[in-house]
Amino acid sequence: GGSRSDCEEPRRYRCDARSSEDRRPGSAMRAAREPTAATTTVAYYYCTERIPYRSTLPGSDVTLAQFKSLITRKGTYRFFFKTESNEFDGGAVHEEVANDRQTLPTFGGKLSLKLKKSVNLF
Repeated sequence: GGSRSDCEEPRRYRCDARSSEDRRPGSAMRAAREPTAATTTVAYYYCTERIPYRSTLPGSDVTLAQFKSLITRKGTYRFFFKTESNEFDGGAVHEEVANDRQTLPTFGGKLSLKLKKSVNLF
């Protein structure tokens, strides 16, 4: 058997807690208040939590790598973004995104997603 990281799928993202300096209260809010050409509102849910976290990222074409900068919890996650779809009833689906360079799908001009813990079966 190899180490646990040898068995993880490459499309999973390992989140490590940021330093306490990066988690200073208001540091994200100060950055969000700086004037930018455009911003994107992000609402994200960790696993089974019912209340989302809300942040703002600069720009209108946000990538997965940019979103990952908001994550403060340790763990390996999969990312499912709510997006418009005519394929199924309801007009929306949760689309998994794994490529850090991919522009994220929006719903109503905002990013809405669920982070799900990745379970390693090996």
